[in-house]
Amino acid sequence: MLTRLLNKKFVAGLICLILLSFLCLLAARDYFNLKENSKNYTANAVDTISRRIETLFVEINSFPGTAANDILFLSGLSSLNNLIRETKVQEKKSFEKELESDLLRFIKENPAYYQLFYVDEYGDEVVKVEISRTATLKLNGQYKIITKNELQNRRGQYYFGEAIKLEEGEVLISEIDLSTKDGELENRGTQEFVDYIPILTYATTVFDKNNKRAG
Repeated sequence: MLTRLLNKKFVAGLICLILLSFLCLLAARDYFNLKENSKNYTANAVDTISRRIETLFVEINSFPGTAANDILFLSGLSSLNNLIRETKVQEKKSFEKELESDLLRFIKENPAYYQLFYVDEYGDEVVKVEISRTATLKLNGQYKIITKNELQNRRGQYYFGEAIKLEEGEVLISEIDLSTKDGELENRGTQEFVDYIPILTYATTVFDKNNKRAG
């Protein structure tokens, strides 16, 4: 009887051991399958991200030359040159309106640009248009002409001092910076959830009819 009972316990223990080993094998197999799938998933994700970064760098690398051509094109606008060369106040206001329309049309067709503005030789913004950052991301266009009481003086900005020294046909490309407004970082978000705007600034000097720097 005792021997039979021991044999039953031995068989039961052996069965439990076999089941436990089988479960361990299943768990190990699932673990290694999961690990292998994770490797494949990670590799695919990294590959996708890498390809996106490469594409982004191509876009970024091609942008400076395009933007430089754009700023030179804008410096040759007849509305801008007429504004610079006009001396009568009423006529100047008319050309300001014309320049606003030209810049607004350009920024609508080129949403990569956040702001376009003409600054005079004293650093005062004369005409300025912009597109909201949110609108740029949604590509639905929320554009506006900045009113006179919202215009700023840019003389204190480092790029103004450098840009005003440029010769005709030269273009200044700044380092990546954060947009400022009234001497402070421009926040398009809230105090709790800030939304600063990283920008590159492109600038070129414009000249009056006497070939003097006019902004």
